[in-house]
Amino acid sequence: MHSFIRTGVLAFAGLSLAAGAAGSQAAPPKVAYVDLAVLMLNAPGRVEAESTYAREAAAYSAELQQLGRVLDSLLQDYRKAEPTLSQAERDGRQRSLAGKQLAAQQRQAELQRKLATGRDDAMAPLQEVVKKVLDDIRAEEGYAAIFTTQGVVVADKNLDITDRVVARLKTIAATQAKSRPPSGGA
Repeated sequence: MHSFIRTGVLAFAGLSLAAGAAGSQAAPPKVAYVDLAVLMLNAPGRVEAESTYAREAAAYSAELQQLGRVLDSLLQDYRKAEPTLSQAERDGRQRSLAGKQLAAQQRQAELQRKLATGRDDAMAPLQEVVKKVLDDIRAEEGYAAIFTTQGVVVADKNLDITDRVVARLKTIAATQAKSRPPSGGA
């Protein structure tokens, strides 16, 4: 999503330079803006992508909870046994616990990276569809640029083409739904 914003800001800067270079006689470039969050909510395949991501997140969460239970159990076992252990045994078990805690922290960091990558991977096809629809509408309607509301402070509401883009996204979603075989039990 940040690339959309960055691209919009760069495009606006380019439009400003081009308009200035063309002189005061040239018509101002035709621009519009959209609410990118609304577009992503209406992107075809969003529900499936979020469902896949949620399953992945739940699996990672379950793994982390299990890891936490194992560490808690080891710590409780150590605390019970601690009074009867020699100093060398206590030191060895503490080192072992510290190593297992470090390994658990590393696994948690790894799962968080995988989860972030998984979300990005799940959303990438949706972003591509939204970007293509925006580019198609930009070309069809002669817009020099389409910005996101994140980069717009104040603008004429008539420049907001979010509803037109959402309508196009819904058409794509309906077409995709018709072309998919029905899902049912065997």
